[in-house]
Amino acid sequence: MRKMDNENDNAVQSLNLQCETKLQQQYQQALQTALRQQKETLLETKREVQQQACLERKLQADAAMSAHAYYADQYDMMREDLQRQADEHVIAEKAQAEVLRQKRRHLRDTLLAQQRLLRDQLASMRGASFACNFSPV
Repeated sequence: MRKMDNENDNAVQSLNLQCETKLQQQYQQALQTALRQQKETLLETKREVQQQACLERKLQADAAMSAHAYYADQYDMMREDLQRQADEHVIAEKAQAEVLRQKRRHLRDTLLAQQRLLRDQLASMRGASFACNFSPV
């Protein structure tokens, strides 16, 4: 009976050892599978982070280009506006100079006409005075 008990104990121990070995193997496999999945997840997360960083850099570059284009457009519009104002100023100055020339011409013509009129009046007064001095009385 003891021999049978020993055999049973040995069989139980052998089965326990086999079960324990099998459980350890399953545990190791599950652990390796979990580690592999974690590694894959980590790599995927790393790729996503890199893609996100790349996208952010692209968005920043696009924003910088947009800002540059906006300020370049603003600069061009301001330059065009200043050029237009300068052109308008030049045109206004030319118009004012033309008005002054016309006024000067008009004043000159008026003065010349008055001068001729005064000369003619003076000449006619001298003629009348001369006629008065030599008229038969």
